[in-house]
Amino acid sequence: MTGDGSNNGALVAPLVTADGCIGVLSAEMKGGSEKDESSQALASIFAAQLATLVSPPASAALTLAAEG
Repeated sequence: MTGDGSNNGALVAPLVTADGCIGVLSAEMKGGSEKDESSQALASIFAAQLATLVSPPASAALTLAAEG
């Protein structure tokens, strides 16, 4: 969503792991800053780091598969 002087915009970045997309990071931004390349790059980097924290550890996934 694109913002302007009177409306906020939104920036969305996928949370991607080896198993695929597990969610999204979204942020509401003022003044059209969602169009800025540095804002988009920062969101991408942050989403990549966040994906490593919210995804289940590989050992837990292997344990669940072995039990299932």
